[in-house]
Amino acid sequence: MNSATYNIYTFDTFEKLVDRFVASTGLYFPKLSEGKDSFFKGFYNWLSAEKKNSNFALIAPEPSQALSLPNPAQVLYSALKPVINSPSEDCIFEYLYKYGLDPSISTQPITTLSGGEMLLLNYAKAEAQADYAERFIASNPIFWLNSSRYHYWLNLKELYSSKQKSIDVIVLNGDTYFDNTDSENDFNIKPLEFKLSIQEPKVCFPEIRFPIYHAARAISYKCHKEIIVKSPFLITGDNGVGKSIFSGMLSSIVDINSGNLSVEAINGAASCRLVFQEAVSQCFALTPEILISGVFCADYEKKLLAQNFFQRLISEFNNHEELQMSDNNIYTLLSLKIALIAERLADKPALLLLDEPGWGLSCKDAQLLVYKVALLAHELGIALGIVSHQPTWHKFAASKLTLKRLSQNEVDIEYESFKFF
Repeated sequence: MNSATYNIYTFDTFEKLVDRFVASTGLYFPKLSEGKDSFFKGFYNWLSAEKKNSNFALIAPEPSQALSLPNPAQVLYSALKPVINSPSEDCIFEYLYKYGLDPSISTQPITTLSGGEMLLLNYAKAEAQADYAERFIASNPIFWLNSSRYHYWLNLKELYSSKQKSIDVIVLNGDTYFDNTDSENDFNIKPLEFKLSIQEPKVCFPEIRFPIYHAARAISYKCHKEIIVKSPFLITGDNGVGKSIFSGMLSSIVDINSGNLSVEAINGAASCRLVFQEAVSQCFALTPEILISGVFCADYEKKLLAQNFFQRLISEFNNHEELQMSDNNIYTLLSLKIALIAERLADKPALLLLDEPGWGLSCKDAQLLVYKVALLAHELGIALGIVSHQPTWHKFAASKLTLKRLSQNEVDIEYESFKFF
């Protein structure tokens, strides 16, 4: 008789999701948003606790956390070693191919992969472990994927089911795939226009010689146009196409080697600020108040603005149990996201970009946050861009930029403006 089970557990906050993951696996997963005291207390408790004697495959709440080796080839080599004495390069390439990953990334540092590529690598690793893992515990196993790649999850799920291995899925409420419920909210945002100039920007990444050689790489965005973009707008496209790199160039975080990319607001502002999907890790051991005060230690006026924006946005979530327990000193992923957004709004850029703003939030919280940020940004004359493949955000967008891969090193950009609801 098949005793394998397939369970889906949903939670309304990232903190509760992590608690469930830790309880299920016995592994320590640091809540970086909760500061140093919580980190060291949790680490000590994990060291001193009795370890669970269980062999499982897993996808951690943050996909990079289960990829402890430097690059994909080493991750898969380690996962295959218990069943294949000396896994060949061709064998490793086969696993990458199976989950839509180009073998050229095999020596690429894990830290440079996109969220979707990391998740697909976790899939490949889980398949490599399927013969000897007793069960499969997967946190947020779909969030980072473009919908065209959902079938990879179905294939992996079917593999474990066929081997009579239990699967536990741990997700946040409103997950696009596992707990999808259409929002009844009417996100009515009057569009704001700004000018975007794209002059075939190109970015080059140098070769890596240590610890393992990885060839130099360049990405060219084959688009030469000036566009009047309607905000809020989407930057969307398949996993690994270069959405975050494009956003990094727009915000001057990634250097452009040739060509140009610029924004200009109606009021003449020409800067762009970005909140990366993993930006909350920058706040480790900092409360929202300390973060904002530190950024604007030499600009009292902007500090007051940021504090005001923080209070306006955080007040929209006063029904949150965690936020009712404390004040600005509360450590939650939500409050730190809001602090990072408030800090960037106080800088009065032409454009604010939110890279995967739904990461770590329930669908309800993510939609409310982006809606209120859009209203506040437009009130300040700041355009808002959402960098994501998630279908959730189409209801917010007055226009979108779609990135499409032409070849391994070339990306096309299409612009579409549509009726705004």
